[in-house]
Amino acid sequence: MTAKTYLRHTYHRIDSGFKKIRRLLNPVRFYANSTINQIKTREKASITLKRTPNIVVEINNTCNLNCIMCETKNSKRPKGVMPAADFTRILDRIIKPKGQKVLVVHTVGEPLIHPHFDTVAEEVYRKNIRLLITTNGLFLKKHSRVFEKYPGLFAGINVSVDGASEMTYDKIRVGGKFDVLIENLTWLTEINRKLRLKIPIRIQSILSNDNLHEIPDYFKVYTKYVRPENISFNLISNLSSNREKEGYFFSKNILEKESVPNAPCILPFVQMHILFDGRISACCRDYHGELIMGDIKKDNWEQVWLGEQYEKMRNLHRLKETVNLSMCRSCYGVPIAFTFILNNYIQYLVYKNTIDKVDLNEKINSLLKQFSDFYHKKDYKLHKLVKILSV
Repeated sequence: MTAKTYLRHTYHRIDSGFKKIRRLLNPVRFYANSTINQIKTREKASITLKRTPNIVVEINNTCNLNCIMCETKNSKRPKGVMPAADFTRILDRIIKPKGQKVLVVHTVGEPLIHPHFDTVAEEVYRKNIRLLITTNGLFLKKHSRVFEKYPGLFAGINVSVDGASEMTYDKIRVGGKFDVLIENLTWLTEINRKLRLKIPIRIQSILSNDNLHEIPDYFKVYTKYVRPENISFNLISNLSSNREKEGYFFSKNILEKESVPNAPCILPFVQMHILFDGRISACCRDYHGELIMGDIKKDNWEQVWLGEQYEKMRNLHRLKETVNLSMCRSCYGVPIAFTFILNNYIQYLVYKNTIDKVDLNEKINSLLKQFSDFYHKKDYKLHKLVKILSV
């Protein structure tokens, strides 16, 4: 461990200790302050071009599930996997030279069903890069050799679940089996402990009217595998292959009145997505290949990133004229500030050990209604948010 790394770890340990003390002294103020800091940090994230983007690699766009909020099977792009040789060339020519230390291998699809995931893992490990994956968790155990052979490979594993009971999980995650998920989470927790891998594991869920009532159950079911603070919820967006008005987003959104176009979007300014066939997309969920900017097999990635086509798209987002881009025009979501307040409120109830002792649906509806006024007035006073969180 270098001196710089040691100092960074020491700082994080001290900072973590101070946070625990502040939370202990005044929990509601702690979570209110956390919400305001998150909102302000996000609002400072301007749409300024990053000269060296973070690169995400889609190693496959195939999935074993067809979740009702994604409907991946309706994607118009041909299904396929990135050949191991192509992946190695991307690591050698782009990821390694630009100094990227952590690689995300996900856009559309389940990365763990790539037929040569072990080769992908070996190449990343050999080049001293770490993997961050988002997975449905149903194939973790299948890759036990990867976990055993390449310690330190994973920078983190995010497991998407979207339900805390068999009935809800199987309804939303079409094709999945709740008992298989639990079996794999149990295995992952055990091997993480046994081999002292120290992999950060997160449970994440898209929140909708289908699973809102199960929030307390998440903390009964999944705290066997992760700490409560590593269970998080995102409000539903329509980043789906079906963006029509009759789609899941518009029918199951708990905050439909707060839904707004996700534009201007920050991604074309900071992140590049290489699809399994080598094409470069400006979007993190390009189901139909609508925002292709170039091809890594033919073009220099830097020239694509700084090129005319990318810049033309960025100008549309700078001027908020994304109506000219059908994919961006139909991209809706709820402002991220609502996700911040929701997660902090849930964590506050968990910390107080009252999450299963209140009418959570009623409390959340009241919270979000009051927060809406607070957010739209942009009057981020701590004492006001403390009052809202105390509903």
